[in-house]
Amino acid sequence: MYNYNTNTYTDLHDFGAFAGDGAQIIAGGSLLYVSSTGLLYGLTTHGGSVNYGTIYSILPVSPYTYTVVYSFSITGTAGNIPYGGLTQVGKNLYGTNNMGGTNGVGTIFEFTPGPNTYSDIHSFTAATDGSGPQASLILASDGLLYGTAFNGGSSSGGTFFSISPNSHTF
Repeated sequence: MYNYNTNTYTDLHDFGAFAGDGAQIIAGGSLLYVSSTGLLYGLTTHGGSVNYGTIYSILPVSPYTYTVVYSFSITGTAGNIPYGGLTQVGKNLYGTNNMGGTNGVGTIFEFTPGPNTYSDIHSFTAATDGSGPQASLILASDGLLYGTAFNGGSSSGGTFFSISPNSHTF
């Protein structure tokens, strides 16, 4: 953290510092969400309990409390390896996973801070709706979340999609 008043830099956390810690933040995941509690939330692409990424929180005031609040999994149909950042809608955070899900080609997820609950709300199918999302979702004035998938779709060149955060309708 850089303090403009004193021209000082403070290292708040070194990723990969302990077992289960998050690691390897890419551009989208480095964009943090600031909650009403003063916590910052972010994503790592790797690290966590099985090295498939994390959602973490950090309190940016001394003593700079850092916590892995969710470790992405490879169990069953769980999404994993998040590439984009987090988008807030009400009290929930939304994001995309580049891999995992029912078809192994990515998911859209919902995370609720506080109780720290996670659920995949859409699994990509590759051929019909895309695969491998890599960017953050955007909340538009119509109340829908918009995003892109890197591959797949009817022409195999990727897709532009929308999803309702309320009904999870894709």
